[in-house]
Formats: sequence, structure tokens, C-alpha cells
Amino acid sequence: MSTAADGTFTVTNRPPVGGQVRFTVLWNGNGDFRWSSASATAAVRYPSSLTLTGPTPGIGS
Repeated sequence: MSTAADGTFTVTNRPPVGGQVRFTVLWNGNGDFRWSSASATAAVRYPSSLTLTGPTPGIGS
């Protein structure tokens, strides 16, 4: 996944089956900011899709 010039991104995930699905994201950092990662686990009952778009203005500032 890559980001646009303004730092926004969109990613869509479609787990093929239900169950526990773990999502992990990693940002490698740059000369001004160190790396960062985050994870979340979601219980998926039926095959579905998840779309994430970011960053959200005001979060982390």
C-alpha cells in the first residue's frame, strides 16, 4: 500500500471466511518520525469487507 502526497490512504480487506481476523499495520517512519505499528482483532461472522481510509485530521496531533 502507498500513500498519496497528502498522506491519505485507503485499503480494503475481504477475509474469505468468518472467524477471528487480525489486522496489523506498520509505518516504517522517516527522518523526522520513528516507526509505528498497531494491531486489532475483529470477529467476522460472515465473509465481508473492511475498508480503512486515513489519516483522520486531528488524531495524533
